[in-house]
Amino acid sequence: MGGLTTAEIARAYGTTESTMGTRISRAKQQLARAGARFSPPADADRESWMTAVTQVLSLIVNEGYTASSGDELARVDLTREAIRLAHMLRGSLPGDAEVTGLLALMLLTESRRAARTRGDKELVPLDEQDRTRWDPALIREGTTLIDSVWSRREVGPY
Repeated sequence: MGGLTTAEIARAYGTTESTMGTRISRAKQQLARAGARFSPPADADRESWMTAVTQVLSLIVNEGYTASSGDELARVDLTREAIRLAHMLRGSLPGDAEVTGLLALMLLTESRRAARTRGDKELVPLDEQDRTRWDPALIREGTTLIDSVWSRREVGPY
């Protein structure tokens, strides 16, 4: 799922790899039986669908931001994939403030990647980061997205 292993998904949900493997297998079987149609749901199911989709994207970017296993602190492949998927989702739902907010959060967080660790992979606190190493293009894109929905004053997790 989005580049995550079963073990990483299990850790994020606080369960065992075996249990998560069973859940994933059952979900795949249900999708196959249903014809695996991936389209936005009817209005009645939209809110729960959006919650699930944004949670999965958040899970992917969080695992990429701070890997729960392995030798590397971060997994750039996961953060890039989460951002790519969030861009696609926003392209499908450009007026959705939560999707826009989530994408902005991802971009603004990713903009600091180069400055958040020292050579020895030690985390650098935000107030000690070399801001010249932050990515100005990602900051511009993220702030533009936030500005585009901020006036709505819709409150949500993202």
